[in-house]
Amino acid sequence: MAEVLLVDGYNFLHCWPDLVHLKEHSHMGHAREELIAKLVEYQALWGGRIIIVFDGHKRRGKEQVERPAAGVEVIYTRSGETADNAIEKLARRMASHQTVYVVTDDFWEQRIIRIILGYGALRMTSRELKAQMDRLKKAALALGNRGQFRNPLKERLW
Repeated sequence: MAEVLLVDGYNFLHCWPDLVHLKEHSHMGHAREELIAKLVEYQALWGGRIIIVFDGHKRRGKEQVERPAAGVEVIYTRSGETADNAIEKLARRMASHQTVYVVTDDFWEQRIIRIILGYGALRMTSRELKAQMDRLKKAALALGNRGQFRNPLKERLW
């Protein structure tokens, strides 16, 4: 069964000290782009689909979707919608035919946990995802140094 990560973008960004530092000393947009780049790199190593959802509820307009790389989508929610609401809708739609992991620490109510788990999605904390990303990158570097790492992205290109 295919796997997909639904990531609450701003919530995940705030668990990453380097990105918080970048946000505070540069601009939120720079930190957001760096987070997207890190998740694109992780997707290339992991191979599943990643959907990063950023709150757009304070901006005007409709939902915006970007695809910075194969297997990665970035969604900025429409005006009046939070990332939590969008993630809940995505989990409901996808969980019946994919393994869905919802990555957030912002379970604003126990209700959201029950709803997402009720759809069959699995919860992953930001800390758990970051640790998994670090482990996979470390393993890839170790195997790459021995010439044994298979890069799924490179295989797709050839």
